Amino acid sequence: MIVVVAGIKRSGSTAQFNMVRLVLEEHFSEINLTGDLMELKPGVNIVKMHRFDQALYNKADYIFTTNRSDQDILKSLSKFSKNEEKPLAKMREYLNKWRRRSQHMDYHEIVLHPGECIEKISEVMELPVDLDKVTKDFKAIKPPAEGYDPKTFLFSNHITQDHVK
Repeated sequence: MIVVVAGIKRSGSTAQFNMVRLVLEEHFSEINLTGDLMELKPGVNIVKMHRFDQALYNKADYIFTTNRSDQDILKSLSKFSKNEEKPLAKMREYLNKWRRRSQHMDYHEIVLHPGECIEKISEVMELPVDLDKVTKDFKAIKPPAEGYDPKTFLFSNHITQDHVK
């Protein structure tokens, strides 16, 4: 099985990735987490991407995407990575290609209603879960104190809390 999570940077794609991961962990003991088509292994693969990849698009069993307003993305990018290039037009082009056959969620939907998003993911993949447990597990995910967590794909400065108005 290949599950792709694709969204514009700073649009909630890492949160969505973790929702998908937790749903799959309820059913499968070994899950391969990657950001690269070349690293796919036999079994269950979750691939988190920002750019579009036609081969992966064609192979994917499920595709989940996220979106957020340009203004909010730029604001979050400026807090998360000061020197990062911000090619929004190219990221939107990639997102539009993924969305042709994806299950789509908005950033605010992910942040404000994670349980509903987890339930939707579970239903799309036809993998029933203990929704309360998975939602609790999701809400318990925190960025590492330092560096990068290869299981959650979170960096220490990943969550900027800029969704609070």
